[in-house]
Amino acid sequence: MPPFQVTGSGGELVVEALGVVRLFDGSDPEGVVIAEGNFFQSYVGQLIDFEAAVLDGRPPAANADYALGELRGALAMYRSAESGHWEKVW
Repeated sequence: MPPFQVTGSGGELVVEALGVVRLFDGSDPEGVVIAEGNFFQSYVGQLIDFEAAVLDGRPPAANADYALGELRGALAMYRSAESGHWEKVW
């Protein structure tokens, strides 16, 4: 089982243990490699954005509504793990 995967209406992203990210959208049964790197490299964009917000006063790329949606998704995952069922993201 991969360490991380996200499934959506357009396909699935799978992050493998060595940092390879594959997109499974039906175009290739092996998936299409869309990124390679290591775990820490996956946070570089977020760190650069945070630095610019703090040091330069630039608004973050992800606004508060987006961040709240991410939090709601994570909380729904916790509820789902406890209930054993799909939980709505409020």
